[in-house]
Amino acid sequence: MIAGMMASVVLVGLTLIIHYEVLRLASSILPSLPVPLRMRVIFVVFAAFLAHTIEVWLYAGAFYVFVEVLGLGSFGGMHMGVWHDYLYFSAVTYTSLGLGDVFPLGPVRFLTGMEALNGLVLIGLSASFTYLPRVKLRRLHARGAGAAAPAARARSCRPRRRTRSGCRVRRRGTPCVLGSPGRSAWPGSAPHPGRRARQGPSPCTRHARSSP
Repeated sequence: MIAGMMASVVLVGLTLIIHYEVLRLASSILPSLPVPLRMRVIFVVFAAFLAHTIEVWLYAGAFYVFVEVLGLGSFGGMHMGVWHDYLYFSAVTYTSLGLGDVFPLGPVRFLTGMEALNGLVLIGLSASFTYLPRVKLRRLHARGAGAAAPAARARSCRPRRRTRSGCRVRRRGTPCVLGSPGRSAWPGSAPHPGRRARQGPSPCTRHARSSP
């Protein structure tokens, strides 16, 4: 039991260091990647998956050493004593899947429980780390959409020609604005502050209706 506790402390420390360094390296490379924003999120997911894979292999190696080299504990069930069985059991334990077809016996039981707890914490850490680029991506998309809307409205309101009444005739469906600022020819629009409201349709509106 003492050997399992000591091995658990060492493995937890190693997996935390590996996970932190992989995510730190991914976050440092992420801003300089010449790829679209969506691909950056996928890159973060693959980096987290790489860290988890290394940690699963590390625990599988510890199980192999405990059973095959040190003779501390064994495995029951559908366990043939080959390497991929240890790797399979480590992956099932790390993800807290726990199918039960392979089960530990002896000192490796404590190591198994610590791997399940360690995997739960590190998977949650990866989920929170992956969420941050998604939030940044959403903000950038919202900022881009907000900047594109005024530009589109400005392009749709380019003046075509000026009439004798001082009105600017624009494309069909866009407001006809007087030469002086603050007056709009939209029906039912508010008058300019400090000026009396015009009775009836403005010259711009009449001209816009009469113009082809």
